[in-house]
Amino acid sequence: MKSSFWKKGSLLLTALVIVLGGCSSGNNGANSGADTAADAAGSSEPVTITILKHLNGGQRYAPDTAIEKLIEEKANVKLEYQFIPAQEYDNKLNVLMAGGDLPDIIHNFGPDWPQYNSYVEQGAFLPLDDYLAKYPKVKEMVSDDVWNLLKSPKDGKIYHLPWYIGQEPQLTYYRKDWADKLAIKEPATVDEFTKMLEAFRDKDPDGNGKKDTIAFSPGDQNIWFLNSFMTNFGANMYGFVPSEEDPNTLVDAFIHPNLKTGLTYLHDLRVQGLLDPDWLVDKKPGIDKFIAGNVGVTSGTKNEYIRLVDSPNVKGVAVLPPLKGPNGYEGGARLIPPHDRGFSISSKAKNVDAIFKYLEWQLTDGLDLMKYGVLDKTYTEKDGVKTLISTDKLPDDYASLEVLREVIPQEEVDSLQKLESKFVDHKDQFEHLKTVYNLYLEKSKTNKYAADYRRPIASPANEQYGAKLAALVQEGLTKAIVDGKADPGQTFDNYVANYYKSGGQQVQDERNKLQQDKSNPFAK
Repeated sequence: MKSSFWKKGSLLLTALVIVLGGCSSGNNGANSGADTAADAAGSSEPVTITILKHLNGGQRYAPDTAIEKLIEEKANVKLEYQFIPAQEYDNKLNVLMAGGDLPDIIHNFGPDWPQYNSYVEQGAFLPLDDYLAKYPKVKEMVSDDVWNLLKSPKDGKIYHLPWYIGQEPQLTYYRKDWADKLAIKEPATVDEFTKMLEAFRDKDPDGNGKKDTIAFSPGDQNIWFLNSFMTNFGANMYGFVPSEEDPNTLVDAFIHPNLKTGLTYLHDLRVQGLLDPDWLVDKKPGIDKFIAGNVGVTSGTKNEYIRLVDSPNVKGVAVLPPLKGPNGYEGGARLIPPHDRGFSISSKAKNVDAIFKYLEWQLTDGLDLMKYGVLDKTYTEKDGVKTLISTDKLPDDYASLEVLREVIPQEEVDSLQKLESKFVDHKDQFEHLKTVYNLYLEKSKTNKYAADYRRPIASPANEQYGAKLAALVQEGLTKAIVDGKADPGQTFDNYVANYYKSGGQQVQDERNKLQQDKSNPFAK
């Protein structure tokens, strides 16, 4: 019997949760396969599936909503979710794994998660190869290249189903209406970008007669939200990159000297009043301040753009192209492997076939329902074209649709087709977004430090020191930016020394010993 921890829809809160980190059985799903979805579940009685998952900033979930009941009805399943806020997920996941009371589906961060290979060794995760052969629609959702990256170095088997996101640069957004008002041309270099920030700070672009404009406030209270911006300095915000001295030696991107250059720039912006003083200190995301009309520049994924375009407080917004940095690097996207998120299935799961049939239903008969939801609740339709309603505007009973989706076809992501459905009334803005988004990806091909060079390895050192090093990284990089009294370069050097002494050297040495192929995995 499942413990009370797996009580339906447990969230540690019983009400609707928004992380800053009446159902009808009629045909109201978007081609949701009402006649065949129950058959796809493979049972006349609903099969219960328990799922542990993280909730990212802006995502919403509440238990027993109309959309969840509709999915359960169409697929003939009973879903029991446990959501944990993303910023707390890693620690709580490790506690739950140690306790042994595991759900059927366990969302995790894939083969490069420090504890992943340890759980594979312990037999906590089920090898999935036989089921992938049995359920071809699940196997076909991503390319063979992705599956090959997921093969365990232990035995060559697959223990992880990817949530394919493609490349997801944190784009830089700016108030184009303010720039036009102040006769500022679109920046092409970091120096020109700085001058635009100075104008936003000093020249009252909102016209309220007060010097109260926040020039630059990154999208969320996490340094990761500048991962693409830092490529302007030849810096990566995660993974491993080539050493400057020896391209055949990989070093942690978080200690690379180029990152010091980027952090020093951000520190100086803060000292000059050009960077939000509450960033990394307060809880309110910068993108919300931008939407409120108080900020000139923010950052966010491509999916955030429609929120900015729709804001009544923002009269004009544009995507800033990659910039040329002070040391000659062309900015772009931080290229990430396609295996850094998704889920594994517990080796204790009682009905794995039912789980795979549910996943296959999401990719076939239930695909339209999972993509679009319910007419006039989660999307609108005009002349046969479906337009998704922004998550923050969804009624509570339908706001969970996004987080209830467990699998997504690679083709859907790479083609931007789902995103385009949100821009039916803003086609020019979508074309602008697509152009700059593709430019970010194109520029990354010439910036060797934009890519994460890791391949999956079994790393005992990373399992031993990974959690401690992650805390050191957050503390060290934050201090380099926000400590206005300290020299940011010296702060960074002290942090690097501490990083190496705290297990970083062992992790780096082991990575270089075990990973034979140190080439750029994104090079064609």
